[in-house]
Amino acid sequence: MFAAFGERSLWVILFSVVVFGYALKPLGLVMATGLLVFISAWGGHEFRWKEVTIMAAVLAAFSVASFVYGLGLPMNVWPSIWE
Repeated sequence: MFAAFGERSLWVILFSVVVFGYALKPLGLVMATGLLVFISAWGGHEFRWKEVTIMAAVLAAFSVASFVYGLGLPMNVWPSIWE
């Protein structure tokens, strides 16, 4: 059932979602999304810094646009020390 990814990948991705949940409030949406993408990509077979950085930036921008501006959810975009 998990032959394509392996058990290690499953645990790393689960860990990244838990880290995202704990990091969202203190770090803000942009940095927590970056952490989520980088930790999740680390669980895969091929990790390329350039691709993961581009994906993190695109996903963070899409998340801010859709959740903060599109839906109007009141959440920190950046860490609270910067606001």
